[in-house]
Amino acid sequence: MYEHYILEDGENLDTICNNLHLDKKMIMELNHISSEDEVRSGRQIKVPVSDPSYYNTYTIERGDTIFMGNNGLCYIN
Repeated sequence: MYEHYILEDGENLDTICNNLHLDKKMIMELNHISSEDEVRSGRQIKVPVSDPSYYNTYTIERGDTIFMGNNGLCYIN
């Protein structure tokens, strides 16, 4: 699962990766960044979500229907 992060003034990949405890090479690959020069203030990048409280869990029960929404998320009815 990923969330979007918008770089603020003075931030770069090193500061973001250090603050969020992420691997810089992985972030560059995930966002198709070939050079750190491409990363500027205001750019939006994807970062993995590491906070377990971000995820919701549900135990599927008999009679539940699972379907995929247009946004790529699964829903249970």
